[in-house]
Amino acid sequence: MPGSHNSVLHRSFWSVSLELCEQLSLARKGIWVQKAPCFGIELCLLPDLTQGALKVPVPAFFLIFRKVIRGLVNMETKKMKTILFLLPTYKYISSRCFVCFSKFFFNIKKHYNVKMSLCEGMYITLARNNLSEKYTSLDEQQKKEIDLVVWMDDDVVFGMQQVIGLIEKFESTGLDMLSALCFSRYNKEPMAYTFDFKEKRPIIPLENIRNTGIVKCDAAGFGFLVMKPEVLDKMHASLGKWMFKTPVMPHEEFKEGIYIGEDIYFYMKAKELGITMGVDTDIIIGHDGGVIE
Repeated sequence: MPGSHNSVLHRSFWSVSLELCEQLSLARKGIWVQKAPCFGIELCLLPDLTQGALKVPVPAFFLIFRKVIRGLVNMETKKMKTILFLLPTYKYISSRCFVCFSKFFFNIKKHYNVKMSLCEGMYITLARNNLSEKYTSLDEQQKKEIDLVVWMDDDVVFGMQQVIGLIEKFESTGLDMLSALCFSRYNKEPMAYTFDFKEKRPIIPLENIRNTGIVKCDAAGFGFLVMKPEVLDKMHASLGKWMFKTPVMPHEEFKEGIYIGEDIYFYMKAKELGITMGVDTDIIIGHDGGVIE
């Protein structure tokens, strides 16, 4: 592709298609300004000079696809489950994740009624609490319309079938929450744990569980997770708005205490309330640029 990071390329969308979204992942130079006349939106893709990959401004990206979801026409109204997707986002989304979410947004309406809440550009703990409040602040009638809640981070790499697969498996487990087997960006060990705060390692990783089906656990990743809406109601009734925190927990073996991430804190409190948790070890989810993708 001709041009440099300082060049500006203009192309017009005659239609917003998956083919075009796939082409975007191949772009590695310059600033693309794409126009979507059918939605009256201009999308600017900015280069990430540190990694040589495009980054898409999150507000523009999700604004387009929220309009796609709302604007789909000539679709037969079906009796489908209504799912609330909660997406904490930062300022940019990588080109690879842009492709994943593009395919997801174009196809998800074929399977479910979709509601979506975003929380952009803030500390992850605050973002998760604000997103939870988007649900807990609904009135009772609005809550009845939501069958499931799905959490997805904006930097995970996934396919449409993994979304559908996790939801379908969850409905057959009887659990309150089910996570995919997620991997952090820098760790080859999966994010699936049990708790024992009397031990020197109070958060104990589950080992050798990959591709072993549904495994019950106390905690897992939060980047690709489905839950019953009542989970947020129970947590809110017990903890109020701040159901996600990052405390330092006292521990007899460590004078400084133990730092607890916001997701682990949520799972700890959920376990205290009798909320059940599992991980689907057959659905593998990594982060863009991570050791597992």
